[in-house]
Amino acid sequence: MTATMDALVVRAAGLSAHLLDPAGRAALLRAVDFATIARELGTRGYAVADPRPDAPALELAIRRGAGARLRQLARWEPGEALGRLLFALEDQRSLRGLLRGAAAGVPAEARLLGLLPTPTLPERVQAELARLPSVAAIAALLAAWRSPFAPALRPARAGHPDLLSIDVALARTAGAMALAAARQLGGGWRGFVREAIDLDNLRTALLLVGRGGDLLPASLFLPGGEALTLEGCTRIAAAAPDQVAALLPRVLAATTLAPLLPPEIGDPATLERDLADRRRQAWQRRARRDPLGAAPVVSYLLSLRAEVVFLQRAVWGVALGAPPPRRDHAAGPP
Repeated sequence: MTATMDALVVRAAGLSAHLLDPAGRAALLRAVDFATIARELGTRGYAVADPRPDAPALELAIRRGAGARLRQLARWEPGEALGRLLFALEDQRSLRGLLRGAAAGVPAEARLLGLLPTPTLPERVQAELARLPSVAAIAALLAAWRSPFAPALRPARAGHPDLLSIDVALARTAGAMALAAARQLGGGWRGFVREAIDLDNLRTALLLVGRGGDLLPASLFLPGGEALTLEGCTRIAAAAPDQVAALLPRVLAATTLAPLLPPEIGDPATLERDLADRRRQAWQRRARRDPLGAAPVVSYLLSLRAEVVFLQRAVWGVALGAPPPRRDHAAGPP
């Protein structure tokens, strides 16, 4: 293990100690008001500035706290490659959410749900992008700021954007940046990024299911993965909706994605959540087998992302008046 990876593993172990334990999870699910959630968040390193917080204030505290932990981790990699890798993948996720929110016309606050601020897409920038009225306006502002994602959004500036093509263009940009950083980091980071690219390709193929049997165009396939080929994506995209559950295990057999498939495959939205949960659990197992490589750091990153999703759902469960058992089900597995 290199000195750089040694420092990262030690720092990830320290940050992991602040992740939610079962007692913390249970306490948040029992909460009946925002003040209780704010106190629980405060004991776990999420500072809530508002003395009388509402749901958006709590969600902002969660985003700020998680974003700060990402930055802390990245600072322990002296070459800054880890930061480039992490921030590229998070910015891709954030921009996808902001663009889809703009296309759907959802309120600005709702567009920010679950986004993590990064040095390359800080909170104030995310908030400004969330207030813009259209996908074209977001694309134009990113171009003015010379964002590395601006070229991917060039077609959107003309209006009437194809959101699927935009998703793929964002993923292609982020994947290229992350792969370049992973090559510099060495260790298991390249496998982590390749897995992310494979999952992006799988998401695209699933989004094309049921669209008249169209094949997956080569222009929508992301290079850099290793488990899912263009041929495999094309087979999934061309399948009838009722054939997908049976087809996926065959297409992904003997690949690194096969263990991530749940025993029962539901609708695409449920499948994406299941894949994320099983991916996190798989990296936790790798971290136990290889405690001195990249796996412990990746495991922490995926656990942090899962914690943000859980906390967000806990907050909005209280906002909607859902009883604790229903909030526990909505929050997903620990």
